[in-house]
Amino acid sequence: DIFSSKSNTLVLLDKILTKSKIEKIFNFTVEKWLQNQNEVLDKISKQFDSDVIVRSSAQDEDSFENSKAGTYESVLNVNPKIKTKVKEAVSVVIQSYNKKSEKCDQNQILVQNQTKNIVTSGVMLTKTPDNGSPYYVINYEEGESTIGVTKGTINNIVKIYHEIQAYNIPKKWKRLIASIKEIEDILQFEELDIEFGITDNKDVVIFQVRPITFIPKTDIAKLAKPIESKILKNKNIFSKLNQRKHILGNRTIFSDMSDWNPAEIIGNNPNLLDYSLYNYLIMDKIWHKARTILGYQNVNPSPLMVKFGNKPYVDTRASFNSLIPEKLGKKLASKLVNYYLDILSKNPHLYDKVEFEILFTCYDFNLDSKLS
Repeated sequence: DIFSSKSNTLVLLDKILTKSKIEKIFNFTVEKWLQNQNEVLDKISKQFDSDVIVRSSAQDEDSFENSKAGTYESVLNVNPKIKTKVKEAVSVVIQSYNKKSEKCDQNQILVQNQTKNIVTSGVMLTKTPDNGSPYYVINYEEGESTIGVTKGTINNIVKIYHEIQAYNIPKKWKRLIASIKEIEDILQFEELDIEFGITDNKDVVIFQVRPITFIPKTDIAKLAKPIESKILKNKNIFSKLNQRKHILGNRTIFSDMSDWNPAEIIGNNPNLLDYSLYNYLIMDKIWHKARTILGYQNVNPSPLMVKFGNKPYVDTRASFNSLIPEKLGKKLASKLVNYYLDILSKNPHLYDKVEFEILFTCYDFNLDSKLS
């Protein structure tokens, strides 16, 4: 069984992986620990020179039947040379087994080097959890911490279609996607839940590989063609919107929470009535007519909201054009729109506060410093 335990799966992959790495592994059972703690502590002290993480690897964890993600304890930043600290960490893991009524002596404790210089970490699902669609779902956080995603405090999500051409994969994720594809090939299994880290020198480190236990059975072959058709249709829509000449700016960016914020008003997956009402009442024409009356540029015809798949987005180029005074010269107005788009592109986290952090929408005491 390739998923007999967390530790056993990592040991198996460690011998084969070429596109990612697994930190040095030492494991032992609860039974072994109870028989001879000193022997185990000596081996850990000899095998590791820098801080380690002491992790759970229970028999009922990371299997086809159960994920048990987050059920048992792990202890970070343990000095392997200080035996009392290692002993304390191992005791924490074993106690977490006992608290969950999992007292099997064959449960393992997994000790690994603590990965250094992490810049991105997270969890990747190799299919969408709701219906098994063929997308890599990357839930990630930036920085040295590796626990934000697993604890649910960080929720940055990127979805990448399985059949995407390699040259279209965002540079940030190219190595990770290649690494995950290699793991899928090795295990001959495509429904995986993988914890990973990416270091500052772009190395991909695999922390955990387990089967997705909650995914519905889906015929991917039947899904592939309609998904590819929808992707092509949306590409064409995007291309046409990007090439519009009657509004200023060299390109556009779509955001789900800018301006009239459809994500909050009608949600990320609205029903048809919600979408059509919101579009009719505000997002089709009324939004820009109101601003034209106030003396801003006339961007007609420019719907503010566009739907890709079933998710509504705001066309930020149209939005930015509509917040530039009509009397401003075309050259300066064009320069401003491109400036706003560049700032948003470099700072996507500002997508829900463009009026305050990106656009010059009013005079205030900081305007001179902003303009400089």
